[in-house]
Amino acid sequence: MNQVILVLILFLIGCTEMNLVDLSNDGRIFKTSEIYDCRVQARHPWGDSPHTELITHLIDIKNKKEILHKGYYKDTILNSVYEYKLKSINTEIYEFIQYVYDIEEVEETNNFIRFFVVDEDDNKARYVINKSDMTLSPIKSANKKIGVSLTSDWKRPCKKI
Repeated sequence: MNQVILVLILFLIGCTEMNLVDLSNDGRIFKTSEIYDCRVQARHPWGDSPHTELITHLIDIKNKKEILHKGYYKDTILNSVYEYKLKSINTEIYEFIQYVYDIEEVEETNNFIRFFVVDEDDNKARYVINKSDMTLSPIKSANKKIGVSLTSDWKRPCKKI
């Protein structure tokens, strides 16, 4: 009987709105939607800094929410971007900024998920998740008159959580 109650509680927790930052750190038992955790690690170009900047996009397509979390880790260099734990409190050795976006106009095909993120001022940016190589990148908007891309080139490796 206790096992049935535990499963029911876990199911109810799995179906409620979850904190994406906690999910990126701890994972989850029940998957009710696909969440993409896309990260890149950055350090000073000369490479001898003991500090790390971690840029993380947490994307929940079903619930139409993205969190962009930029964390700065003092005296911390780990082997993998997924070894870093995201935190929600600034400390002496960890500082972060975080932005929350709505997701609009999702278009999904066999190989790609294209979508817009929208901030509170209705500014929009368009992204694509490439399912075959599990990367997130911006979709370039080329201005045909001047022939210039309006976004930079970058890719963030992703994993599903």
